[in-house]
Amino acid sequence: MKTIKISFETKFLGVLGFIVLSSLFSCAQKTVTGDCPIKYDSEVQLELSTHTLSPLSAYGERALFNQNVSSTTTITIDTLVDRIPYEQFCFLKKKADMLSISTCTSGFITGIKMSYGLTPDKKSVSLVYQPIKLCKYSENIVTESSSSYTVVTFFVTSVGAKYLYNKSAEVFSLTTQPIADAHTGRYLTDILIVHNYGQNRLPFKDPIPDNDTTGDVNSVIFSFQEIERLMYDNNFPSHVKIWNSLKQYTFETTGIQRKHGIFLGPGNINKKGGEREEDKNTVFVNSYSFDGKYANRTHLCPPACFTLSYRKASAKKK
Repeated sequence: MKTIKISFETKFLGVLGFIVLSSLFSCAQKTVTGDCPIKYDSEVQLELSTHTLSPLSAYGERALFNQNVSSTTTITIDTLVDRIPYEQFCFLKKKADMLSISTCTSGFITGIKMSYGLTPDKKSVSLVYQPIKLCKYSENIVTESSSSYTVVTFFVTSVGAKYLYNKSAEVFSLTTQPIADAHTGRYLTDILIVHNYGQNRLPFKDPIPDNDTTGDVNSVIFSFQEIERLMYDNNFPSHVKIWNSLKQYTFETTGIQRKHGIFLGPGNINKKGGEREEDKNTVFVNSYSFDGKYANRTHLCPPACFTLSYRKASAKKK
C-alpha cells in the first residue's frame, strides 16, 4: 500500500483556498455591485408604513388594468412592464446622488421618475426612467384622532438624463430626447382607458389644470428609500418587477375615476404575504415590513409632478 504524504503547506493552502472560495460563493449570493445596497443615510428619513400593498390588492389592481386599459392596436396590454436587476436601480441611485442641489440646505431625498410610453407595436407599456433629487422646503405636524405625525413636502429640484430599459441586455441605456418623446408620445395618442363603470374606452385626457380629477396620469415617482426597503425586507432578490395597475379613486365632484398607476414587487415575492418582526440589525426605523408584499406609494403626475409630500420617520433606534 502506497503512503501519500501531504505537507503542512499543502494542507494550509488547501484549507485557505476552500475558505476563499466559500467566501466568494457567499458574497455572490448576497451582494451585487459596489453601488449596492442603496444608501440614503444623508437623506431625510421617510416613514414608509403606508407604502405597502398586499398580494390580494395587487392582483385586483392588475386585473382592473387588464380589463380596462388597451391601445389603438390591441385590446390587452401586458400587466408586467419590466423585470430589472436590482443593481440597475443602484446605478440610477448613484446618478441621482450626483445631481446638483447647491441651493438645498434643509435636507433632500432621491427618487426615480417613470414616464409612461408605449412600445412601437403599442402592445406594451414602455417606461422612460429619470433619476431625480428633491429638496425639502416645508415640514408640518398633522394630528388625526389621538396620534400625530410629521409631513415633509419636497420640491423636485434636479432631474437627470433619460434612460430606457434594454430587456435583452438587462441594463438601463441612456437615450435621446427624440427617442424618449417617441415612446411617451405614443402613450398620449394611443392609450385607451375606461375611467368609470359603464363608460367607453377613451383616449388620454390632459388634466387642465393639474388638479383636474378627470384627467389622466403621464408619469409616477418612487423614492429610492421605498425601493431599498422593498428589497431589504424580501432578502435582496436579484430583480425588481414593475407592474401596471389601475387605481380607483372616488372624488366628491366627479365620482369614481380610474388612474393608470405602477407598483413594484420583488422578483421572488413570497406569496404568504405575512408580517415579520423587524430584524435587530436593520437600519430602518419602523416595525412594518414589505415582506411578501409590493411597494405602492407612487406619486401620480399630474398632479404631483413638482411638489411631493411624505410622512417623516421618527428618530432612528440606537
